[in-house]
Amino acid sequence: MNENLLLKISLFFSVTGIVLIFIISRSIEINDTTIRKITQGEAEQEILLTGKVSEIHSSDKVTILKIQKTETIDVVMFEPDLNFQKGSKVKIKGSVDEQNDKYTIIADKIEIITS
Repeated sequence: MNENLLLKISLFFSVTGIVLIFIISRSIEINDTTIRKITQGEAEQEILLTGKVSEIHSSDKVTILKIQKTETIDVVMFEPDLNFQKGSKVKIKGSVDEQNDKYTIIADKIEIITS
């Protein structure tokens, strides 16, 4: 076969593959979970959780929120305080971390739904 034709075919399939991966990745969603469902199987996986802020502990580099749904869980974020208030409803996207048989969420993104 002609090298030029092979180059065109491989370029076509490469671009098509990249476009398909982009389209598929845009349609993938993380489902909202409950604190009770967070297990060791979800450690290191990305989760989505909504709940109410029940406590706030803030320092220069770290903010720890205690989030309450039916149970409570600590959420750690390495960003400045985003004006969280006790009682605010938040949506958290992050990964589960386990230390000393206790689960914590390391937040990638926190969105305040209501204050």
